[in-house]
Amino acid sequence: MSLIIRSLLIFTALFVAVNAAVLNGLFGSDYDEVYKTLFGDEETFLDPLSKESFYLYLHTTSFFVTMLFSIISSIFIRLFDSVTMQKIVVWSIFLSSSSLLIGLFGAFEISKHFIWLYIISFYIWTIVTMSVSLCCIWRTW
Repeated sequence: MSLIIRSLLIFTALFVAVNAAVLNGLFGSDYDEVYKTLFGDEETFLDPLSKESFYLYLHTTSFFVTMLFSIISSIFIRLFDSVTMQKIVVWSIFLSSSSLLIGLFGAFEISKHFIWLYIISFYIWTIVTMSVSLCCIWRTW
């Protein structure tokens, strides 16, 4: 059983790393790049992201974030006994992933200021999820 859990955690850590690299190339890593990706740029002839493409991306991202949250949280709760640590880790992953999705939706539909929420929560989510995955891998070894 530990081999399956360890393999799943290694895959999860690799997925988070590749996801961060892909999103860095797709959306960008700073405010201006994300803004240009979402709303386009007339000077560089960059078309804005269509609503259909945006909602498809948001839908698939919410699915993957939910699956990763479920997998990592359940494994972490199984491996670590400290209830306080369990609450901190689970809530930090949940809040960062929720604010990531809310920030992306808010930036596209409500106000461009939500881009900052998306960028900050994306980095927090990536760091926390990767750290928890690596801690769980270390614990199962």
